[in-house]
Amino acid sequence: PLLLEVQDASDIKGDLTRFLEERMSTADGSEAVVKPAHLSNGEGVMCVRAIKPEQVASTVQSLEAGLTKWMSKRASEHESEALRSLKPGYLAQPKYRATIGFKAPLELRVLTLFGKARVGTWWF
Repeated sequence: PLLLEVQDASDIKGDLTRFLEERMSTADGSEAVVKPAHLSNGEGVMCVRAIKPEQVASTVQSLEAGLTKWMSKRASEHESEALRSLKPGYLAQPKYRATIGFKAPLELRVLTLFGKARVGTWWF
């Protein structure tokens, strides 16, 4: 599920405040991954843990600095034309726990062609 979507850099602070107050200020210990939708190779990825209401302002400030920095960056010249043509944006999704005990995060890359997954590669 999509927890946050930021497409307009003009209201990053408002979007982040709503996201943190509505989704992350809970006692259930939930975590989210906040990542750019226009970059690859893990650039600009941030993890957010559940926070206390009094931590919202400082967390917004920290995330806003990261989002502002990475939304101004574009995909590298060696990336595909499709990736380079994307508008900068951010999204947040729940952080899932791996059911297999890997010591490092599992990386998964899926190549799509005409809207269908054609090749999947994974490594850790």
